[in-house]
Amino acid sequence: MLDVFVQMPGASPEEISQRVSLPMEKLLREVPGVEYIYSINQLGMSMLIVRFLVGSKEEDAIIQTHNKLYSNFDRIPPGASQPIIKVRSINDVPIMALTLWGEHYDAYQLRRIAGELKTSLKQLDDVSETTIIGGQPRQLRVVLDT
Repeated sequence: MLDVFVQMPGASPEEISQRVSLPMEKLLREVPGVEYIYSINQLGMSMLIVRFLVGSKEEDAIIQTHNKLYSNFDRIPPGASQPIIKVRSINDVPIMALTLWGEHYDAYQLRRIAGELKTSLKQLDDVSETTIIGGQPRQLRVVLDT
């Protein structure tokens, strides 16, 4: 499997989906051996998970994916970053996914709670990686009064 990341700061998840993820999905379906493509769109970022058929050579998959994306980079909208391709092995597949929800909590509060949970989980010996997806990250906004 490969993860493909593209950033487009300030773009909504809907805009990311339409302008970045869907065109990349169409391109990547042309890569030999691609079995499945799943995209995650969030504020300012697209992540595509590209799964190849069992038995596909990892090196070939990386090269063909890289070539397909970079030879068609002119189709990526202005403001989008170059794709970053990260290899994922069977050992990288999540063994646990948690969804936080609370009737009296907003997206920012839930992300803070997720951050505290992430810190606690990373202290465990057998935890190699934790990732937070979604929520509202902390931001500093400066408004100039002229």
